[in-house]
Amino acid sequence: MKHLCLLLLITTLTITTNADDCVPLESCPLENSKNYTVHRPYPYDCHKFYKCSYGCGYLMTCPYAEVNHRIQLVFNAEKEVCDWPSNVAGPCGSATPIPRPTPPPVTYPSPPPVTHPTSPPVTYPPPPPVTHPTPPPVTYPPPPPVTYPPPPPVTYPPSQPGNILKECPTTGRRYIAHETDCHYYYECNNGDKKIHLCNENLIFNPYVEACDYPSFIKCITTGNLPA
Repeated sequence: MKHLCLLLLITTLTITTNADDCVPLESCPLENSKNYTVHRPYPYDCHKFYKCSYGCGYLMTCPYAEVNHRIQLVFNAEKEVCDWPSNVAGPCGSATPIPRPTPPPVTYPSPPPVTHPTSPPVTYPPPPPVTHPTPPPVTYPPPPPVTYPPPPPVTYPPSQPGNILKECPTTGRRYIAHETDCHYYYECNNGDKKIHLCNENLIFNPYVEACDYPSFIKCITTGNLPA
């Protein structure tokens, strides 16, 4: 009955077939059987074994006994199950765990240092300075002087003081000279008189009742007109 329980225990163990954990074993069949699972002993520890799957061995560990948790089961290579130590012959038939021998250290020769030749510095000649010719100054011919024909002389009738208004009329709009300054004049509007100043360099011309150039008219004021 005890062997049957142990056999059921080991056959219900499951493993994850990770390709990184696969240990190729010649004793493991390349094809799995549908009726049973092949187990192989682990040479360095009696409490461990290989579970075969398609030519690979996956390392498994026997559990501790349910009735006595201080005793760990060992692998029975004859029955391919985890069993009591008392049922296993040879060095694994003991309750005391067999220490795993330390495998010899694997030493690999140190690779020789890789040295790369130092490449010489690449120097480039400095580019020649780029000089641009100075453009010649652009000279434009002076514009020809603009000459205007002299205005035709304006002739006025000889001074006739009797024809020049001295006072504002009571009706209509007229313009009359100032009493003393020919640069000023009066605007008459229905008898109302309002003083104005001619633009610069002009004087009032009482004959045309407008500001005019001094070259065309002499300074006439109402103060220098004969009575």
